[in-house]
Amino acid sequence: MKFSFTRTRKADKFMITQGNNLVVKSILGRLSSPLQTPMDDEKKGLFYGIVAVVLWGLTFIFVKKGVECSHPLVFTLFRLALALPLMLFFRPRHSLAVLIGVTLVWNLGSFNFMALAMGHGVNASTAAFLQQTNSLFLILFSVLFLKEKMPASLVISLPIAFVGLYIFFGGASLLSNISIGLVFVLGGALASAFGMLFLKKFKMKGTFSTVVWLAGLGALIQAPLVWLSVPREEIVFSIQSFGYGVGAFVLSNILSSIFWMKAIQLSKSASLSHILFLIPLVVLAIDFFILGTHIQTDHIIGGAFIIFASSVRFVKIFKKQPFC
Repeated sequence: MKFSFTRTRKADKFMITQGNNLVVKSILGRLSSPLQTPMDDEKKGLFYGIVAVVLWGLTFIFVKKGVECSHPLVFTLFRLALALPLMLFFRPRHSLAVLIGVTLVWNLGSFNFMALAMGHGVNASTAAFLQQTNSLFLILFSVLFLKEKMPASLVISLPIAFVGLYIFFGGASLLSNISIGLVFVLGGALASAFGMLFLKKFKMKGTFSTVVWLAGLGALIQAPLVWLSVPREEIVFSIQSFGYGVGAFVLSNILSSIFWMKAIQLSKSASLSHILFLIPLVVLAIDFFILGTHIQTDHIIGGAFIIFASSVRFVKIFKKQPFC
């Protein structure tokens, strides 16, 4: 009888232990279930995209200071050239044809079009406003080539965002001077959108080797452009320009590029388009807190429209899969 009792007690303990394990697993499963849903990738992509936008905003400080010390095209060349020695230690993850194509369109296309626009008299605010049309091109290309759907929340929020951008950059005076320069700005926006489409199409996941090769190839392609278009006396190296170039290279070409590539692979283009609208707000905030720039009424009103438009899309995403 004693032996039988002992076996029963052990069996009871075993059953209790197993039951406790099942309860613990059930609780952990409920707590972790939101993190295992498909929507988690979308939210993670939005987070990566926001980090990339903040880093791009910080890059503005280094670029603004760098172009004061050297010609803009020369500054970009020196900045990208920092990747050349790193190319010796990292093998490319994609074919050279893909890397060169993405470099030409995404890295160099948008910047050089913008430089041409500035050379034809387009002011900074107009260029910055029209550059945001890359969001429209990105959505259009994603619908046509990637077969992504255009949600209703996007149809509602896009016009609100562009009204906000219009107010933010000066309103009626924004497009007062129509010129060939505006065509160059739109060309830059088109190149930027195509570049983002290539990142998604070729599944460029944002590895260190990929961004290093994109920057290094950009330097090799940019060098003859600088030699042919910039006066020789303006191709000057300076310690100050080099320092600002290092900052811009690390923040933009390395860190923000890695985060943005990750965002492109995880989130839909419709969601990321709204993050791009936030870039002027990030730059303005950095100007205000770091450089001491005064904020005008147009900035406050336009910024409110942009934030509201972005929140319409983001709230829609997070409501699809509540954390419960």
